[in-house]
Amino acid sequence: MNSPHRSLAPGYDMALPTMNRGIVAIVCMGLYTLATCWPLVWLLHVLDRGTVDDPVKTLGVFSFYTVTSGFAAWLTLGLWMSRAKESVDERGLAGPSTWKIWLAWFIPIYGLFAPCLVMSDLMVNKRTVWTRLAMVGWWGGWVIAVFVGQISRLVTASGAIGALVWISLVAMVISYLGVVCVVLMISRGLDRPYKVREPFKPDWLGASA
Repeated sequence: MNSPHRSLAPGYDMALPTMNRGIVAIVCMGLYTLATCWPLVWLLHVLDRGTVDDPVKTLGVFSFYTVTSGFAAWLTLGLWMSRAKESVDERGLAGPSTWKIWLAWFIPIYGLFAPCLVMSDLMVNKRTVWTRLAMVGWWGGWVIAVFVGQISRLVTASGAIGALVWISLVAMVISYLGVVCVVLMISRGLDRPYKVREPFKPDWLGASA
């Protein structure tokens, strides 16, 4: 929204606000990160103690919190991306396709890098070293955590499992910090005033008009 003490020059408009939805998405993704890291911390505790109290009930609770928080994170991040796409389109730029925002995550192989491309399409400001680091930290950390988690299922030595769990924990934390930076930077850039781009018209079309 425009401040009452600030007027914009003709030809300028305000982008649709994205920061509010971005904060909601950050909170939900934080809950999902906690729900994902909780079983890893529990596994470290089990490896250290060597016993498990009611594993079926414990795993059921972990699964419930992971699924519910994961759905909330996906939904709120998708809603934020949709609002950001509207703001990008308002500028006359090419935003990501709607189906990529919602479905690209679940396509085998393509889903390994598609969300990162969607985020990149939402950046209207000049990409800097910090934005690239945030993007790599977010998605790179997530991919590493997923692959390490799959590898840990094939390992039997408790020492190796413990090391892999620690790698997953660090990767998940880095991923969350990265996505927080990415969402805040994109939201900040989209909520600033921008110059409306007029549709391109060839000179011969303007002369004939």
